[in-house]
Amino acid sequence: MGHVGKNGYGVLKVSVKPVKFEYAHRISYRLTYGDIPPDKPCICHRCDVQTCIEPRHLFVGTDLDNARDSWRKGRGYVVGGARGEDHPQTALTWDVVREMRRVYGTSIGRGTRFTYGEIAATFGVSYAIASQVLTGITWKE
Repeated sequence: MGHVGKNGYGVLKVSVKPVKFEYAHRISYRLTYGDIPPDKPCICHRCDVQTCIEPRHLFVGTDLDNARDSWRKGRGYVVGGARGEDHPQTALTWDVVREMRRVYGTSIGRGTRFTYGEIAATFGVSYAIASQVLTGITWKE
């Protein structure tokens, strides 16, 4: 049992002055396999449990390796990569996004513009998602 940091990883105090903390999974890897290669500084989890320190569940990689592993497992996206329909957590498609924007745009000329909340309810998304899609913060063409 130990301390879990704000980011969800286990940490250990490895010196007293100055106080220095290190991630428990990194210590576990080093104790089992030796030094962490400088060209692959990340210790990634095969099991995707941040607090896991089981050496068999750990492997070395780069930030990009870690991001790709996350994306392959449907938990995240590759930096500079998966966007829109390619993102594993999206609930929308380009067709739905275009239709949301078309409906919102046509409401301008009717005297009363549809609200983001009305568009959200119509398309089954949250207010925040509707707002981001309609203002172009997300789903940029």
